[in-house]
Amino acid sequence: MIRPRAGGFRYNSGELESMAKQIERAAQAGADGVVFGTLTEIGQLDESAARSLTSLAKSLGLATTFHRAFDALPDSIAAIEALIGIGVDRILTSGIAWGATGNALDGAAALNEAIQAAAGRIEIVIAGSVSPSLAPQVLNRLSPWRGDIAVHSYSGVQYKGKTSAAEVRALVDSVSGW
Repeated sequence: MIRPRAGGFRYNSGELESMAKQIERAAQAGADGVVFGTLTEIGQLDESAARSLTSLAKSLGLATTFHRAFDALPDSIAAIEALIGIGVDRILTSGIAWGATGNALDGAAALNEAIQAAAGRIEIVIAGSVSPSLAPQVLNRLSPWRGDIAVHSYSGVQYKGKTSAAEVRALVDSVSGW
């Protein structure tokens, strides 16, 4: 995760320079990809910053994922088109507006809309409390799609505050065959 600080997704020039250095360090450390997101002062996609960071990452052989800053954007379809044009590989989204409560099942309609709009041109990564029981429910709500989708889980595979290998295996098993 490439972030210069906690909080929002609007970064000044110094913070963007810090993000670029973090991308370089990730590549030097052997990472195969980076995750970031950038918004403008008025809450739109910061295409210039996203293009610059993506270009840097690609020049270093890194895959790119635009994180849940995507969920803060007012026009997800326009953002998908812009991110495809920039060359981003994946978009991480819950389908729920940033800051709102809910999980990927609550956002299934918006996730389906994003996946259909992506039309196989960019991978959509489903996030938002994805667990072994929730993932199949979300996938069952999606229309047939083209291209790759993935699921991302953190809290959905936790047990007593730690990632559980058994829960990770159960998640993998629950989505196998989709």
